[in-house]
Amino acid sequence: ASPPPPPPPAVTHEAGEGSKAGPGLDASLVSWLQDTAPHFDALMSHLSCSHAARLAYLHSMRARATSAIWWPFTQHSTLQADGIQVIDSRWGDSWQTLAGSSSQGGDKCTSNTATTSTSSGAGSDLVPSSSMVPLHDACSSWWTQAATSDHHAELSRAVAYATGRYLHVMFPENVHQAALEAAEHLLRVVGGSWAKRVFFSDDGSTAVEVALKMAFRAFMQQHQLDLGSPQEGSGLVELQVVGLANAYHGDTLGAMDCVPPSPFNGPAQAPWYRGRGLFFEPPYVAMEKGSWQVVQPTPPWWSGLDAQGLGAPSK
Repeated sequence: ASPPPPPPPAVTHEAGEGSKAGPGLDASLVSWLQDTAPHFDALMSHLSCSHAARLAYLHSMRARATSAIWWPFTQHSTLQADGIQVIDSRWGDSWQTLAGSSSQGGDKCTSNTATTSTSSGAGSDLVPSSSMVPLHDACSSWWTQAATSDHHAELSRAVAYATGRYLHVMFPENVHQAALEAAEHLLRVVGGSWAKRVFFSDDGSTAVEVALKMAFRAFMQQHQLDLGSPQEGSGLVELQVVGLANAYHGDTLGAMDCVPPSPFNGPAQAPWYRGRGLFFEPPYVAMEKGSWQVVQPTPPWWSGLDAQGLGAPSK
């Protein structure tokens, strides 16, 4: 253990004869600093070694991840290890990320570096000054992180409290305070005058499929279409959606089926894909013969409707 700090010295105007304290330093304080220097050296060496080991681990993650992880929206045949972003932590809307390439590595401490004095900069040669850099999370991690640094700690405490109190609760016919208050708040704010109840889902793609199932059942009941029984598959009307070309709603099969083929979905991505819907190109504004026109492109499937006398989209 470190020796206790010296008691406050008596007030004097000058250091005593032969004192090594120098101007403004008390001899007792200088003695205490000299006695405790090895302890602080050891602490600094330990911190430097721990940081160097942490950097070595972070530098190893790129190569290890390419062998263990299958990333979404990634062409793995062209992926290079140095193109992988290593994230150490997050604060607010920024990540703390590893700088440099994996080839730079990160040296681990040895017994020699662990005993280096702080006067010579213990471990300073182990840690590059630009080893970690902040990186702004511009897309809010796919639109899920709305917390700025001002609210980060508050949200962290709320999540930690809910985890400690509930951990995980299966939801059918169960209720707890957090779910009930969240549902009531959503009905007051987002639901406005149109929503009566809240259905909690897992993620965006699943929420799209839940909404589709609700819309299909409501449509069939409103139009008195044959709902059939849960065991029957024949005689049911097959419903389709109306949507926009080049849309994207997620990667589960139902969400993929409600958009036209694209690099993100289609038979090449999912053999079960059917594209069950009528999809329009969005309108655009164009200059035509000196005047502005709002043009609605004609979708390929419109020709069949045009043959029935329904006409084509107009400008």
